[in-house]
Amino acid sequence: MAVDFDGTIANNAFPNITKAGLVPNIKTRLVNIEQYILEHGFNPIFVLWTCRSNNELGNFLDEAVQYCKNNEIHFDYINESPQHPMFKNIKVENPSPKIHADVYIDDKALNFYGDYRFIDYLEEYIKNEK
Repeated sequence: MAVDFDGTIANNAFPNITKAGLVPNIKTRLVNIEQYILEHGFNPIFVLWTCRSNNELGNFLDEAVQYCKNNEIHFDYINESPQHPMFKNIKVENPSPKIHADVYIDDKALNFYGDYRFIDYLEEYIKNEK
């Protein structure tokens, strides 16, 4: 399960994370998702999936990770795909930067159902943003 940070866990306040409050009910929702997955016999793996990085402008990724820790939100991986059992004994020289997950939780996400219904949502979103 890949979970975005800005706008999904913390209210959008990039880059100043000290002004960011938790998105309402995010902790409860993540716990409920984890419980549901466990109850159905699967092992939930949570990945913090964010565009934040550490660079000469600041330690934006470290700040997001610490923010999650301070708010008792646990992640198994940070911007990294879990090792797929199929590739357990294979060393990959240049792994893809794309995170692999079965579910992505992101405030900017659009669902793709194979028939492009998300375009209707996108058109509505654009109208409301103007």
